[in-house]
Amino acid sequence: MTNAFTIDVEEWFHVCGVPAVAGPSAWDALESRVVDDTQRTLDLLDRCGIRATCFVVGWVAERHPGVIARIREAGHEIGSHGQWHRRVYELEPDEFTRDLRLANASLVAAGAPRPTQFRAPEWSINGRAPCHYCGPCERGCATMSGGDMFARVSDLMVAFLLGEPTP
Repeated sequence: MTNAFTIDVEEWFHVCGVPAVAGPSAWDALESRVVDDTQRTLDLLDRCGIRATCFVVGWVAERHPGVIARIREAGHEIGSHGQWHRRVYELEPDEFTRDLRLANASLVAAGAPRPTQFRAPEWSINGRAPCHYCGPCERGCATMSGGDMFARVSDLMVAFLLGEPTP
């Protein structure tokens, strides 16, 4: 049997739908915990001999590129968790595409390989966010099913989202 281990790399204040937590414009003023928390997690995974896929918020990659380097050096995969950690079903299709494009660019700029995986914040690719939220799905470029916690995004879709030529 094959097991998969995944981690969401996000700040404590990347909480969806909680009015008491400040929005993105105030995040830079809040205490960051993601660097230390990620390092402790990576150390534990190393002691246990476990490799994981780390779904990183683009905002985190922009501010803490060293986190991306540490994840890569430890041999883990890096996927996208969106730029702003926003629920997919609360976004218009063009907003979702912009968020993915920005997150992927942030991850690559921080040293990650082009993401080929995406995990929607709060499992928000579900019955409330049908596949039409991602235009490339309609053209067969990606697979996202209603109950999945994350979606495997093809290189073709990533190239589309990054504005690169597609084969």
